[in-house]
Amino acid sequence: MSITVAGLGPTDLRDFDKSIIDNKFKIFARTRFHNAIEELSKEYEILSFDYIYESLDTTLKVEEEIARILVEKSKTDDILYLVPGSPFSFEKSVEILLKNTKINLINNKSTLDLILEKLEYVSFGIDIINSKDFFRYNIDFNKDLLIYEVDNEYILEEIIIDLSEIMDPSTRFSIIKDAGLDTEEIYTDYLSNYNRVISPNHQTSLFIYKNEDNNGDFSSLLETTSILRSPDGCPWDNIQDYESLKSHLLEETYEAISAIENEDFENLKEELGDLLYLICLYSEIASELGDFNIFDLINDVNIKLISRHPNVFRNNLDKNENILENYDNIKYSKKGINSYTDRLKSFENMPSVMWAYDIIDKTKKIDFYFDDEKEIIAKIDEEYKEVLDALNDRTRLQEELGDLIFSIIILLYYYDLDPEITIKKANVKFIKRFKKMEEIANLSVIEFQKLGKVRLNELWNHSKNI
Repeated sequence: MSITVAGLGPTDLRDFDKSIIDNKFKIFARTRFHNAIEELSKEYEILSFDYIYESLDTTLKVEEEIARILVEKSKTDDILYLVPGSPFSFEKSVEILLKNTKINLINNKSTLDLILEKLEYVSFGIDIINSKDFFRYNIDFNKDLLIYEVDNEYILEEIIIDLSEIMDPSTRFSIIKDAGLDTEEIYTDYLSNYNRVISPNHQTSLFIYKNEDNNGDFSSLLETTSILRSPDGCPWDNIQDYESLKSHLLEETYEAISAIENEDFENLKEELGDLLYLICLYSEIASELGDFNIFDLINDVNIKLISRHPNVFRNNLDKNENILENYDNIKYSKKGINSYTDRLKSFENMPSVMWAYDIIDKTKKIDFYFDDEKEIIAKIDEEYKEVLDALNDRTRLQEELGDLIFSIIILLYYYDLDPEITIKKANVKFIKRFKKMEEIANLSVIEFQKLGKVRLNELWNHSKNI
């Protein structure tokens, strides 16, 4: 038995040679929503796969199921499988069949060819996706985009809204309905001007024209970074290396944190952009040195995230398992960290307060922790007394002060308070009071810096009550 796949062409029976239909064939169609199928159904019994689209959630699963059924049916019958347009365009099920079995192919004009003809547009690269598989992060801004089978208004408007959020509003689009038929409609406009001009059906496509002014694509940022590092680029960018950028990386991180604390989200967008550029710049430097490139970085972090979240990416696992414990176990096994002591040391290159907080968090996970806040307060009191006993021994004093600070961090952890933010708030409060002192002092004739300790303490106490 055999499988023959034939393209119906993009319109109706005018593009299809009916002589290929032999009485021996059992006929299947990917979808009944095609004018040629409507006409052929008057003469032949045709089974469509539309019911599968309603039962599966992705186009890939649908196409895999179609291919599976066709192969199974071909064991007892000669199969004719009819697809819209060309079998070489938009047809994942045909690709799957080609990889797994021998099939006969009868080509026809593709829907893409007809659309480009109707739009009178020459493309130098097109991404083609089914509307059900549209995902904003899979778009290549450097190509035209054709989204086919946009079969209802809800899907069309959701896609337009998504595109409007990530593309320049001056980006042009065309909606093409019933291309090549007497009922053909074409609506072309800018994303910013979209209106409900066309009511879509199964033969409706959305074409997005590449916009040369669109800078929202990640590849554009990589290109900008490369140009800045080139011999004719920016002198500052050219002289940077791993070491010189460390202070900038830290500075931009703190500025992003500051924007979050101030709830200044416009500034946060800017600061995160600066951080993203530094990551690109570091990756460009690494690429020049042969250490790694940005694609290595993206690949590695993606693989890491997937491998550390088997509860999300592997269907056979229990979604309710201990996710955080599982995450940690995978993370440390990848790094060759086997003992729990080595886990405690894994943060040693971080600022000491953050490292202390992490140590407390890890030891609590194995129940090495205080029962309540009273025990922690008692520990702080114990460490404070040891500090007093060590005042005349500098080496011991440093050790005891460290123990006291660690105990205070335990209390912060108990109440879920970030030590870094806590200290920063104390700094801000101090400066706020100090500013009030200076404002009061400026009313007098004596220079602020010369007021002396007694008067400064008076002003300090006064500022606390304002």
